[in-house]
Amino acid sequence: MPGIAAGVRADKAQFYWHLGNFRANYDFDQDLLAAPEYRDKHLAITDYQRIEWLDFISQQIDPFGDIPVYLGIGNHELVPPKTRSDFLQQFADWPDSPTIRAPRLRDDPSDHKLRT
Repeated sequence: MPGIAAGVRADKAQFYWHLGNFRANYDFDQDLLAAPEYRDKHLAITDYQRIEWLDFISQQIDPFGDIPVYLGIGNHELVPPKTRSDFLQQFADWPDSPTIRAPRLRDDPSDHKLRT
């Protein structure tokens, strides 16, 4: 993803839209397992599921820096034990960003509910 982020920056893109399926939470992500901090460790699937979204943020969103990133939710984000509520708790900053919130409130000033 850092390479994609560099290309987005070089192309002067205004934003990046990730359409979901951040991690296959039913199996281990090869990029995460190859990271130095996990390379020589045996992770249980419950350990992986606890850290997978934090790793996604640091490895796949943070490289974009100040370029706005918009997140969609894919079917992988809803594989048990994960839920839509878990997604909204972990990623609340993205669906509640000013560019998403402002038009929602223009449409309905009393609509403060986060949605995926």
